[in-house]
Amino acid sequence: MPAASAKDRPFCQGKVAAAKFFARIVLPLVPPRRLIVEGADLSLMELPEAAF
Repeated sequence: MPAASAKDRPFCQGKVAAAKFFARIVLPLVPPRRLIVEGADLSLMELPEAAF
């Protein structure tokens, strides 16, 4: 951020904060969610639309 102008600095700080949040909160959830999706039962998808 040293190269950012004073006008752009808050915008850059926001981008860095968003990236840190994403890396800290969202990315750790990817592997367990992947396992859930891979193990999903598709039996509901095989039902005819009239069943709903």
